[in-house]
Amino acid sequence: MERKRVLRYGVFFAGLLCNAFGVAFITKADLGTTPISSIPYTLSMIFPKFTLGDFTFFVSLVLIFLQACILKRKAKIFDILLQIPISFIFGYIIDLSMALLDGFHPERYPGRMASMLVGCIIVAFGAFFEVTADVTMLPADGLSTAIAKVTGAGFGNVKLITDSSQAIIALLAGLLVLHRFAGVREGTIIGALLIGNIVKVIGRLWQPVRSSAVRADQARAMIPGESFGKN
Repeated sequence: MERKRVLRYGVFFAGLLCNAFGVAFITKADLGTTPISSIPYTLSMIFPKFTLGDFTFFVSLVLIFLQACILKRKAKIFDILLQIPISFIFGYIIDLSMALLDGFHPERYPGRMASMLVGCIIVAFGAFFEVTADVTMLPADGLSTAIAKVTGAGFGNVKLITDSSQAIIALLAGLLVLHRFAGVREGTIIGALLIGNIVKVIGRLWQPVRSSAVRADQARAMIPGESFGKN
């Protein structure tokens, strides 16, 4: 049981790595970042003394607070508090990923679009790992889950609204302060439409592998030497 728990946390951490590195790839394309990173990215451009990772953590704290306010007595304290260190680690990995890609600056539009698409694929793998691990979720998804639980609305519909709201806030902040489109561009829209569909494809491809692994475990359990120890 303990081994399975360690494996789940390992898969979740791998998901964080993929998610953060994918966000960095998309951001480097300079075609707009993902909806959940749009506000932190725009704020990092308005206040350049702070990094994208810094604002990812700050915004995550706000989202965690909103979850607690929405759920009230229905809130699971441990699950909500666990999102705080997860958000800090996620922000740090984003900054690390941005540093690793420091020399990567695609100039022509096809190269930037390719970078954005690669980032979407990486983020999709990260999201798949996080869902598969079933440990906790990032605050943006946690907020959508909280709203869905209280209102009874579908998670997909709520997430579309919350993601769109964050993108609109980032868009308005960029226009009002920087007088230009900052963190929200065509890449944000493409990413919002593409990532979820890629996750579905990964899930369909993974299902036969998972089924084979389950059958192998069942077959192994039927072997006395495997189940009760070899004599």
